[in-house]
Amino acid sequence: MSALGTVWSKDHIQRTLRAEQAYPVPCATLYANLYVGPLVPGKLAEVYRELAAGEREISLTLDQELEAQVEALFRAWEIFDPPFAWVYGLPFAPLSAYEGVTVRLSEDACVRRAGDGKETDLLQPPQSSLTHTWDCGRLPSVEEIDQLLPAVDASGMIAAGCHELARRFAERCAGRAWLVSPVPSPYEMLHVLGFVGMMEVLRKDPPLADAMIERSFHNGLQMAEVYRAAGIDGTFTEECWASSDLISVADYERFAADADRRLIAALKSMGFDVLFHMTGGIEGRLPFIREYGADAVALEDSKKGFVVDLGEVRRELGDGVTLWGNISPVVVRDGPAERIEKAVRENFAAAGPPYVVSCGSPLTPDTSVENVNALLRAAESLPDG
Repeated sequence: MSALGTVWSKDHIQRTLRAEQAYPVPCATLYANLYVGPLVPGKLAEVYRELAAGEREISLTLDQELEAQVEALFRAWEIFDPPFAWVYGLPFAPLSAYEGVTVRLSEDACVRRAGDGKETDLLQPPQSSLTHTWDCGRLPSVEEIDQLLPAVDASGMIAAGCHELARRFAERCAGRAWLVSPVPSPYEMLHVLGFVGMMEVLRKDPPLADAMIERSFHNGLQMAEVYRAAGIDGTFTEECWASSDLISVADYERFAADADRRLIAALKSMGFDVLFHMTGGIEGRLPFIREYGADAVALEDSKKGFVVDLGEVRRELGDGVTLWGNISPVVVRDGPAERIEKAVRENFAAAGPPYVVSCGSPLTPDTSVENVNALLRAAESLPDG
């Protein structure tokens, strides 16, 4: 492990979340896990080769496999210079997923065989399918909710060791980075009905929507218990399907707002820092978001006909909430560094402190590490006061 969080630390972000702007201004761009995640298999292959020390096949104990996974995660998150001050999206899987692992190595392959016999070549990109459909064909009944959204049991997950890998990462991190895990908005989980179903259920079967939202609320808090056992610092709640281009203000208030308010209050009572992210158009949403009591609010970058003005957001939400920047990831992708720095400075000037540098949408996979580093350096260079 090298220097995760040497420019910024967990304290930098947490002070900023308490409305005390830390300098250098932290950079914690949203969904960085989508950029870092694809790097992890290759880093894990590196670790396996080091453990193999020239052997073509190795068997790992549970402890060796967990430590290899932690090392791979660290190496993936430390590709940036300066490094991120946060880590998002640590895996939560039962210990059985890491038992009985063997690895076969060749010049151009690293095949991990799990205890259940499933094999993965870590050097080959995973195959993804786009053949799914959003339409489920019909709305289910309330009685089918257990199939739609099985209830999560925190005690069972903890007994199965689902928190152990993340706990080891947190222990090794020793407070140097802010560790964050997702707790979805209860309303967002209506997406399991498919897009059409998600729209139809609000009109055709509100009791079903209510039941699904309550189950999701339960599951979110159960997952938060698992995160607490792992030593996670903060939670990330995103509201992806309730923007002004999708549902009315009345439907937002009826189905999303109260559940988000209750969820955020419960998470804060558990001791988590809470980051709330609203995507899409925000017309009519800010008065509700102001009442949620989240430590920080992130909003999407302007696109697709909607505009998110951080100056307007600041005036509406006040100085007591930290704003996550909404810089366009296209700017970071295309560069050059001078343009990225200009965008960061303009974003900070519009939002004012307390503020964290971030893109409003995920970094694109074709963004160079050099341009991500330029974003990080631009945050580091923001003037104090």
